[in-house]
Amino acid sequence: MKRIICLLCAFGLAAASCTGNDTATTAPTTAAPLLSNEFTGTLTQNGAASYPFTVLASGTVTGTIVSLAPDLSQLVGFGIGVWDGFSCQASPGIWNDKASQNTIVTGTVNAAGSLCVRIYDSQGTMPQPSTYDITVTHP
Repeated sequence: MKRIICLLCAFGLAAASCTGNDTATTAPTTAAPLLSNEFTGTLTQNGAASYPFTVLASGTVTGTIVSLAPDLSQLVGFGIGVWDGFSCQASPGIWNDKASQNTIVTGTVNAAGSLCVRIYDSQGTMPQPSTYDITVTHP
């Protein structure tokens, strides 16, 4: 044990005695480029649609209902969840059960992974089919 401590001390002294004008440089980190996905479809009473997408790095994920027609004030459910390969999982996720046109949901991811955006008739009272256009921005 004494031999190990002596060796560590010797290395420490050798490192401390080295001088020079070398300066360590760290390359600046650059944010991952933002990608955008657009999804369109028609939502009917008690209906739902999920769209998977892949996040390539950590960062902010934003989903927006760009359009909802013919009634832009129609309330729908909207959110971002985790794609398990089969369906859009609500937990963990960010959800708004009273979304309408121009509603935005935003969250942060810590790593690359498979996510999904989902739109659904949260009230079960849609009087007519609604066409929608959703945009998702992510790293």
